[in-house]
Amino acid sequence: AGDGPERAALTALAGRLRVSDRVRFLGFREDIWRVLYATDVFALASRVEGLPNALLEALAVGLPTVATQIGGALEVIDSGKHGILVPVGQPQVFSGALRQLLDDSAQAQALGSQAAERIREQFSLEPVAQAYVRLYEQLLG
Repeated sequence: AGDGPERAALTALAGRLRVSDRVRFLGFREDIWRVLYATDVFALASRVEGLPNALLEALAVGLPTVATQIGGALEVIDSGKHGILVPVGQPQVFSGALRQLLDDSAQAQALGSQAAERIREQFSLEPVAQAYVRLYEQLLG
C-alpha cells in the first residue's frame, strides 16, 4: 500500500521474479486500517529509517512483525517480545523470521498482542502528550 517513484520498477521486478500473481501494488489508500487488518504479518525490510508510521500502525493493530534492526524499530520492538528484529542485509534471516511467524500462529498472536499493548501504553496520544509536558516542565524548570 502506498505509492511513489519506485512503483514502476517494483512492478517490473515482480514480473521478472514471476510473483505478479502474489504481489499487489495497492497505491495510495485512505483505508489503511482495512489493509492492515487483512494482513497476516507485517514486514519492514528498510536499511535506514527513523520511526516509520507504517511500523507504528502495524504494531498498533497487533500485527506480528519482522523488521530490520534500524532506528525506530529498535526503540519500539523488544525482539522476541513485540516482534522479531533481524540484521540489515540478511535476506535469508529475514525470510526465515517471516516463515517462523507464518508457521507458528501462537507465537505470531502473542507477539502481535504484546506489541499492540506496548503501543497503547507508550506511543498513543496520551502517554506521548504527557512525555512532552514533562519535557517542557523540565526545560522551563
